Amino acid sequence: MIVGLAEVSSLIAERNTILGQRNAQFHVVDAGLAKLKARQKVLIPALAAGVLARTVKDEMITLIAQEDEVTALLTNRPAEESALHPNLATIYRDKVAALHDALADPSTKDDAFSIIRGLIEEVRLVPENGELRVEIRGALAGILALGAANAKTARGSADGSIYVLVSQTKLVAGARFERATFRL
Repeated sequence: MIVGLAEVSSLIAERNTILGQRNAQFHVVDAGLAKLKARQKVLIPALAAGVLARTVKDEMITLIAQEDEVTALLTNRPAEESALHPNLATIYRDKVAALHDALADPSTKDDAFSIIRGLIEEVRLVPENGELRVEIRGALAGILALGAANAKTARGSADGSIYVLVSQTKLVAGARFERATFRL
């Protein structure tokens, strides 16, 4: 499945909108917590000024309960994520085109391959059901996972890394394998 720039740009905009709304909700909760604490600070001098202790006590109990609820909500808040650049798809396309050109040019080919190798931490060949699964770990795996069409081609591992199924290859030694290979 090939996804166009318009679709990717739309997904980025939607993701940024959702992140913005979620982050805004928590900023509102933060502001509410500040108001609760400010109100609590007002009640102490009111008590000293002669306001009935029972009235102050009931309101203080309510404020403390609300503060506990808000604090619990903020404690379980997911980490704030950054928005993606709105032109990320175009930037990525341009970088891939430049990489393609660099790989095609003999004078820059070695540097381009070196950059790609720097994006790969590890390549593993893992036997699975009589076939080999190729796992790529590192920044390149994350990039490939973004473009993966389904969960069969990109998955997360228990250790938090991403692996991408590049291909499955079944190696079978055919007839005359030894003779042809070893000139027997």
